[in-house]
Amino acid sequence: MRILSVIAFGLVCTLALTDAVVLTKIEDESARNGPLSASMNNYLDVIMIQVGPWMNANLVPMALPDVVEGFEHRPILITYHGELALTNGVFHTIHSVARNGNAMMHYDRQLLRVSVGANIRQLG
Repeated sequence: MRILSVIAFGLVCTLALTDAVVLTKIEDESARNGPLSASMNNYLDVIMIQVGPWMNANLVPMALPDVVEGFEHRPILITYHGELALTNGVFHTIHSVARNGNAMMHYDRQLLRVSVGANIRQLG
């Protein structure tokens, strides 16, 4: 009877150790899959140098859509109404494109988010 209880105790200990090893492996894998962030400033600085010439070669001249914007202003008693219309616009050249602020990449729960700001200067 003692031999049977010793074998049962050994079997229970073996199963308990096996479960502990499996749980440890799962915890290690879940810690590795946490959210990640990275700066993309250096990479985007190199790309932005090439964006302006590519846009000049492939996108210009580009017709701009007609825009009509109305406004209303009431300083005291009189209300002023007005309208601004921009029509037949054509975009001719871009002289410089640059990064504005930090460019960051965030990866969390199988979702990749990239935030980038850009300035386009000296439009023609």
